Amino acid sequence: MHTKPIFFLSFYLLLCLAIYLFSTVIFTKTRVSQARVLHAQAQEAESTLARLPIRQIEIRTDSAHNSKLIARFKVEIADTPQAQRRGLMFRTKMAANEGMLFIFPYPRVASFWMRNTILPLDMIFIKADGMIETIVTRRDTGSDKSTRSQSEVAYVLELNAGTAAAQGIKVGQKVHIKASPQREGGL
Repeated sequence: MHTKPIFFLSFYLLLCLAIYLFSTVIFTKTRVSQARVLHAQAQEAESTLARLPIRQIEIRTDSAHNSKLIARFKVEIADTPQAQRRGLMFRTKMAANEGMLFIFPYPRVASFWMRNTILPLDMIFIKADGMIETIVTRRDTGSDKSTRSQSEVAYVLELNAGTAAAQGIKVGQKVHIKASPQREGGL
């Protein structure tokens, strides 16, 4: 006459197993769905970035007597609100000599975050005359923490993290664009 407790225990265990399996399937489907969305966003980012204008820039020491080349980069120009909102989000790779140059319509205190940014970055804040104002290395990918320029800047150059230090790029050096971007003046 112990069959009822055994039956209820068996039923309870089967019910727990069914709930566990169901939640595992739902969790797995959710994770797969999220992975697909991130993959699609990364592909979209790659195709969007491929359409941005590309320019060659140089960073130099500028003095009255001498101008020495420090580094040269091929950069994508983010000069529209859409390109600036997207920035390097979802980008999975970037060559050592590549980057993105954000060109603002007027000098302002610039603020950047790392949301949906997979690559660690150097952010180089540049004044309207091309002078480097601040260099910040951000390795906290995906962070909503904001990084701001110390004063008004007209440009921000993003490179792979550590590039500025490795190339000897410093505050006070000047950035020059070889071919003029769509915006007149500035660098």
